[in-house]
Amino acid sequence: MNKPVLFARKIKNIFLPAFTADTAISNQKILRELLLCFEASFKRESFGNRMLFHTYFYIILHPDDYADRRPALAEITKQAINHFYKLIAKEKSKYEEFIPVSENWCFRFSEGTNYNKLNISVEKGTPVIISMLMGEDLNNLSSSAHIKATYRPKNSDPYAKMDINADGLRMIEVVSDGVFRVRFDENLNSLSKAPRSEVNGFALLSFSVGSKSFQYIMKDRQIIITGKTSSSTSRHVLSIDSPYVETEHLRIKVAENLDSFEIAAFAATTLNQKEMQLSSGKRINWMPLGKNSEILLGQMFNIEFESRL
Repeated sequence: MNKPVLFARKIKNIFLPAFTADTAISNQKILRELLLCFEASFKRESFGNRMLFHTYFYIILHPDDYADRRPALAEITKQAINHFYKLIAKEKSKYEEFIPVSENWCFRFSEGTNYNKLNISVEKGTPVIISMLMGEDLNNLSSSAHIKATYRPKNSDPYAKMDINADGLRMIEVVSDGVFRVRFDENLNSLSKAPRSEVNGFALLSFSVGSKSFQYIMKDRQIIITGKTSSSTSRHVLSIDSPYVETEHLRIKVAENLDSFEIAAFAATTLNQKEMQLSSGKRINWMPLGKNSEILLGQMFNIEFESRL
């Protein structure tokens, strides 16, 4: 049942306004193709009293299109999921069960001119979408998987140098460049309406640099702690001017259950007096982070972590 489905847009859609084809790729065109793909999977997979639909989407764009649309990929993901929820809400009364096989929505955008497994060419202005009921673990998934050498991997924070309203992406986990994950909400709430305290945030991080004390309110589901060498001014990036803090030293995120935290270290870190196993590249070793924890970076720089969940 979980065979990948290559989507070719040949279905007349009744849930979307008409789209005028354009040789240049647009956010609306990618969104429309995703929605048509989702609707096709819904019709194909649902049976009896069981609603089924695909939750894993692999979107391959021509390299020129990927470069042009890259800043909008997370927002396209959010809009697609919001539309998916609307369709599910509209149809769920016809079925006894609508919870998907997978716990998460997963989107992987890649650039390439060919898709190896199916020998498909990727043309400029036309995305190729492959969807599944469930897929691989995105924490260990390379965005270049199955794509020929036209793909250029990027190991840095994909949004660090972009002027982006991080609050708009707070419910989306950025796994790596072009790879996004969102936990399925059984209440079908729109991502744009996700509740969160703008004042209190998720957690409070306290630390000192020299004789000065600082407090940082974690207002995003995932943050990066990095050395001052980082030029990012994004809210989800905490830059600390200390020789003991390395570039992208640490990541902290709200766990998928939304009532606890996880932490991953990319340089020497001690958590509550225990040395952490280091992450490397796209292999991220997430560990539980207690609601009141002491984090020691480089064996010298101390951060007090306090949960506000």
